[in-house]
Amino acid sequence: MTPFTTETLGIVAVLILAIGAERLGVLDLAGSLLAGFFGVVILIATDIGWFILLVVFTATSFLATRIGYDKKRQRHMHEPRGGRRGWKNVLANGLTATVVAAAGFWVAPERLALPFAVAVAAAAADTFASELGGLADEAVLITDPTRRVPPGTNGGVSVPGFAASALGAGLVAGVAHLLIPLDWDHVTLVVLLGLSGSIIDSFLGATWEGDPGRRQGPLTKNDVNFIAITIPAFVVLFLSLMGWT
Repeated sequence: MTPFTTETLGIVAVLILAIGAERLGVLDLAGSLLAGFFGVVILIATDIGWFILLVVFTATSFLATRIGYDKKRQRHMHEPRGGRRGWKNVLANGLTATVVAAAGFWVAPERLALPFAVAVAAAAADTFASELGGLADEAVLITDPTRRVPPGTNGGVSVPGFAASALGAGLVAGVAHLLIPLDWDHVTLVVLLGLSGSIIDSFLGATWEGDPGRRQGPLTKNDVNFIAITIPAFVVLFLSLMGWT
């Protein structure tokens, strides 16, 4: 099978998965179209394993969203439309990883594996922390640990939320090790940097995002997600391109 044929089949598979995500209620139409575009870029610039890693993140994030959905709805912290994500969420969580992967058109993909995994791990860590940590009985504000806040409050953190964040980052790191492949020596680093993205997200949530119905901040939830993912990923990307990782 020629490389052209392989790429063509891969692109068809990406489009089928994008359509499936819309049909299954994981993404809306605009979100699935953007996710399909990201998938094609990642597949052509790198390899199928990189794309599968993003699929794993999307699928497990949706599952995390659905866990305890009724309880989260009672707390007014649920994702609307049954957890179906739109294009803004796809952009915030997938753009950084796609940009890193797109550098594979000019740079050997091996040098991009670590920052790509970090970008996906940070997205997973934050999503798991929000969706599973939000089920905790109590939380404290990250900028003032003596202040208790309702679970799901922007900037609120809890032990279950931290554990869920580590689970999300660890899942991505493990799958990345198998599929990209990511060096085993880098797996722990991916988990730690994924957690750092979640911590950045909580800090920005407490200081710059605000809470719906309480106070309005200059950043939206998607803005915060994008920044929290991009900071650790681009720091590692710079170090990788400089040959320091």
